[in-house]
Amino acid sequence: MAESTQVGIDNILSRAFYYWKKTLAYQFLSSVIYFSILLFVILFFAEKYGILDEYIRIINTYTNDREQLQEDLIKLSQTSSYLHLALIIVGVKAFLFPLQIGLLHIYRKIDLNESPTISDLFIGYSGANFFIFVGYYLFWYMLFSYGAPFVFLSVLWVLLTLFSAPLIFFMKQPLFRTIGINLKVMKVYFIPIIVCLLLSLVFRYSGALVFGVGILLTYFFSTAVVYSLYQTLFKEVRE
Repeated sequence: MAESTQVGIDNILSRAFYYWKKTLAYQFLSSVIYFSILLFVILFFAEKYGILDEYIRIINTYTNDREQLQEDLIKLSQTSSYLHLALIIVGVKAFLFPLQIGLLHIYRKIDLNESPTISDLFIGYSGANFFIFVGYYLFWYMLFSYGAPFVFLSVLWVLLTLFSAPLIFFMKQPLFRTIGINLKVMKVYFIPIIVCLLLSLVFRYSGALVFGVGILLTYFFSTAVVYSLYQTLFKEVRE
């Protein structure tokens, strides 16, 4: 872990932009894969369970009655079909999570002056990595969903697991130990981390303002910020 408590936010963000710009092709490919699979699954099962038709009916029926519209949409979200769809979406997101591990691996190769390849993007799906990180996401989401009604708890859980993925992937740390490591880092570098995360989220979703398709280039920017923070705040012993 870095010894100094003085961490340059501008240096962290500039480094994150460097990783992002160097890997725009991989950013785009990751986003296309992510959104294509996710939207296909949502539309397929929404139509299969009749949710899509019911949603369109409600929208068309209560266009001018917002109160009734909201009430019927809430009822729709409480049906068993909708809950099944929600579980399927969580499963798909867990399946797609290893793409972020691939991006972390590519950033590391850039640090090592190595040339990344397309296969590097899918390293999270190789061997035990797939089961480790799919399992990690499912566990992460389960606790996140329990804390979702309380904003503070969900934000706390995000912070306590912010560096868990790179710690597991690069340093082979067990999940529960990474939570303790995250807590120690947060105590020392809370302000720089929060500022960097907030700015990364602004940039991440700003891509949607560029004809909507810009998000294909900015969606995974927060992964670059997390990696830049990780590289700055953690000092690994390498041969």
